[in-house]
Amino acid sequence: MNRKAISELVGYVLLIGMSMAMAGAVYAWLHFYVLNPLPSEKCPAEVSVIISEHTCGNGNLKLTVQNRGNFNISGYIVKINNVPIEHGEIVGKYPLCQTGYGSGESCNNIVVFQKPLAPGTSNLSSFIYTDYGEITAIEIEPFRCFKDGMPDCLCDKSILTQQMDCA
Repeated sequence: MNRKAISELVGYVLLIGMSMAMAGAVYAWLHFYVLNPLPSEKCPAEVSVIISEHTCGNGNLKLTVQNRGNFNISGYIVKINNVPIEHGEIVGKYPLCQTGYGSGESCNNIVVFQKPLAPGTSNLSSFIYTDYGEITAIEIEPFRCFKDGMPDCLCDKSILTQQMDCA
């Protein structure tokens, strides 16, 4: 009897079996990564805003905010301080109300754009600061997404702090 053909057949069966086992192991390993991807960065470091222009008087502040980053932003949160601040001190103590809020209404210091602000473009917003007397510093925190009436992806590493003199 010729046993050479049987040993060749056993070799092929083992080769196919091992390749199927390796394919199953690779599939299970990749399936884990597809189901649990690495968390995506919601607000990249390249988000940047500046105050390109501001005018103030009679308790009103007009603020032109320009997107200087590489990504769209959906809006920003604005806070002010009305006393002189030292270096390293927290600036944003008080929310700054947008124009259109009357006395006794809840103040909304969140500016949401109709469509995201693209890089290189600007937005003009008006605010009321009569309750605080003056503005000595302003803080603007951009955000990239807005969900359930609140900013969802705050860009806390891109907060703009600027001294101002609005009396």
